[in-house]
Amino acid sequence: IPVVRAKMNPIMSDTKKPPEVMIQHSIYQFLQYPADAGTTGNEAGRRHINVIGSFGQLDKTSEVHEALRRAGGYRLRHVTECATLKDFETMGQSCLNLLVKPAGAFAVKAMEKRGKQPFVEGFTAFHPSEIKENYQRLSQALGLKEPLDTQVAEAAAWQLMNEAKPAL
Repeated sequence: IPVVRAKMNPIMSDTKKPPEVMIQHSIYQFLQYPADAGTTGNEAGRRHINVIGSFGQLDKTSEVHEALRRAGGYRLRHVTECATLKDFETMGQSCLNLLVKPAGAFAVKAMEKRGKQPFVEGFTAFHPSEIKENYQRLSQALGLKEPLDTQVAEAAAWQLMNEAKPAL
């Protein structure tokens, strides 16, 4: 049975590696990587992107799921979706890690070094220009010829903001 030591010292929150950072690192250091992991990926992971840095998965209604699907059948994976150890182990086959919160930076850097899995930052954003930049970075990291199509979601977001403006 594979075992990894994971510890958290809650009174160490003002250190270089606070508890949230160390827990993220401990979770993912358990992964094993196939010889062809990373951008070339193997067939099982070629279209999967790990979401790292958050203890919760991205909302299933988020436009990113549909944009990735339309861009070539990409699918996001998050540790909370893994029902079995075998499910978790498939994260080691993914082609890319999407860093959504700074707390996962230490983990994705270690994953890149150990497993040759590159990462791209895509922190949670609320302003349309920041969201667009996140999508551009993700498109580049995936090597897409065309940027991820988010026009419909962007138009809907602008409409909601314009409708909310009078109430503010």
